[in-house]
Amino acid sequence: MLLQHLEPPYLKSVFDVWVTTTSALAALERTLFPHDPVQTPSHLSLPPGWRPLSAVCEPEFRVHQPLLHTARQNLELFRTWFQGHYDLHLHNETLSMLDDALLLMQAAEHFLHLDPASAPQPASDVPDSTGGLDSEPTAAPTIPHRQLPPSDP
Repeated sequence: MLLQHLEPPYLKSVFDVWVTTTSALAALERTLFPHDPVQTPSHLSLPPGWRPLSAVCEPEFRVHQPLLHTARQNLELFRTWFQGHYDLHLHNETLSMLDDALLLMQAAEHFLHLDPASAPQPASDVPDSTGGLDSEPTAAPTIPHRQLPPSDP
């Protein structure tokens, strides 16, 4: 998601999760293999600017849908583990970061489940509504009015 959308403010929690996990992996590599160079990437090559979350619906991102689903499931498992092993009051910011990242991943998945083929297509035989010569006058739509219930005495 970060490579597709760059680094918008609304993906800060996802970026923070990425930074935290890659830092932890790099520290683990340094501990387990002290004589080898760290191979975990520590930065993303992101062009300037950012895109809206709805960009996940574009074909170049849709190929990543299974990976997004797997990432969300694994993040949910990590969140559950985190809740069981850490003081949630002391680590409330981390828990909020995980919750925000999960919400964004769920939203991206929901966007991907939208079927653009099922969206209503505009009819080609709709009359001109601008008052042109070929348009028929139309009546105002009937909208039912709501009434307040009588007040209690």
